[in-house]
Amino acid sequence: ARYIAVEFHCHTPASDDFEVGEPEGYKAIAERLGATGVDAVFVTDHNAWEGIAGLSKAVRDQGVATQVYPGVELTIVAPAARIGDGLSKEDRKIKPYFFHCLVFLPPSDQAAKQIETLVTDNFRNVEVLKQRPTERKLSQGLDEIARQVHEWGGLVLVAHFHQGKAPEKSRSHDDIYCDELAIQHLHDCFDAIEVRDEGQATFFDGLHMGTNGEVIPEKACVLGSDAHHPTAVGEEKTWLLVENNTFVD
Repeated sequence: ARYIAVEFHCHTPASDDFEVGEPEGYKAIAERLGATGVDAVFVTDHNAWEGIAGLSKAVRDQGVATQVYPGVELTIVAPAARIGDGLSKEDRKIKPYFFHCLVFLPPSDQAAKQIETLVTDNFRNVEVLKQRPTERKLSQGLDEIARQVHEWGGLVLVAHFHQGKAPEKSRSHDDIYCDELAIQHLHDCFDAIEVRDEGQATFFDGLHMGTNGEVIPEKACVLGSDAHHPTAVGEEKTWLLVENNTFVD
């Protein structure tokens, strides 16, 4: 076994908020992966899949040894009402809040089509593809998404845990849901957590409780750069002990 460095959250020019266009952006990412010693990278563009092929080609063309794995950062709708003291009647109305989750898929010729299937709700909502990737919002719920991804042998992760912002500004799952529902989703839907610093991982050691007194389940935690510029790639690597650099490991 050996340790490998993994970049778990990397955007490409396929995300419309990436700061460098193609083809320069893909080339710059590939060069950065090689320079920072990243052994594996998950492409996690916003509700898009084109970056997987784009970065894979750039890595090959640049002769970089990094293994590119397919993934996506999905925007999921969460109709919810805010609760708490001091909120106005308007604040307490049910509104469509949004949060992000990461999906990692086993490498295959079907990975891009699988992501397209998720984004379009099994092609029932192809109109969503007319929008920019960052504006696309999935019409199906988290439970259905997790079920489908797990059937494909993939993984679902909480993205950038606890940004600590108001629900209408945050894209973190735990900033939107109360602890009772958030913990239930950890049991039923999520396989791991992307934390923003190592200290946050202590909440998922199986020894901590939510505000409702329920034990927060033990979960694996990873760091990710959430890179939107080539220079940010590899800034937050996670070291994994593996037998081989494969998706299964």
